[in-house]
Amino acid sequence: MAFFLKKIPLSGRIGFAVFMLHTFLAVAGPYIAGPVNYMDLAHALSPPSMAHPFGTDENGVDLLAAVIAGTRPGFMTAFVTVLLGLVIGGTLGAASGYLGGWFDAIVMRMVDIIFSFPGLLLNLYVLSLVKNPSYIHMIVALTLTSWAGFARLARGQAAIIARQPFISSLEAMGASKTRIILLHVLPNVAPVLMVQSTFYFGVYLLVEAGLSFLGVAPQADVSWGLLIQQGTRYLLAAPHIAFFPGLFLGISVLGINLAGDTLRDVIS
Repeated sequence: MAFFLKKIPLSGRIGFAVFMLHTFLAVAGPYIAGPVNYMDLAHALSPPSMAHPFGTDENGVDLLAAVIAGTRPGFMTAFVTVLLGLVIGGTLGAASGYLGGWFDAIVMRMVDIIFSFPGLLLNLYVLSLVKNPSYIHMIVALTLTSWAGFARLARGQAAIIARQPFISSLEAMGASKTRIILLHVLPNVAPVLMVQSTFYFGVYLLVEAGLSFLGVAPQADVSWGLLIQQGTRYLLAAPHIAFFPGLFLGISVLGINLAGDTLRDVIS
């Protein structure tokens, strides 16, 4: 284990540490932070201090507790979105690259249609169809765009694997196409998809924050996007309200990207 860690560069170790810390906060954050609806109007818009390290918001709520509790919505949304996109897009792309023909043409045209629209605008349009969108609606809207990138990447890798001699040997022995795709093509495509998933995680973390900032995401008790949106009204009087959730969001995305770069180097 120690030998393996020595092979990981410092940036990679920092990235994995940041990712694990934020994952822990996403799971346990609301319990650590405690209630974030306690208002102390006498200390509203207070700057950072010993009592409130991140200051307080317009209602006197402790901003540190709010930032910690706000980790969960973004991380959970990004995790489920990337997982669904990985499973759906990876499977369709692997099958498309191996089977070719009409199936490949249909899947790739669907991917082209998805990529012909700006992703955020498509997410906004889907969410606008629902009067009171829930997190399930938002995950569905985000998955509509996330699967396409995985499908295109998996298709290219599967097309290369399909020409390998061991695939021809499996076909000659009578292995079914489904068995070849699930047991031989997908496992060989999976490492590349896992690297891609780390970068998509950061992307959809930003997308969730952006949708919350615009007010079209489900109105959670607290999230980083909502905190930043709240802070824009007090940029001159209390800049800390927008600064700290934005800082956490930036550090989180940076850490995920560093971890993804390291994972790519290790796999390659």
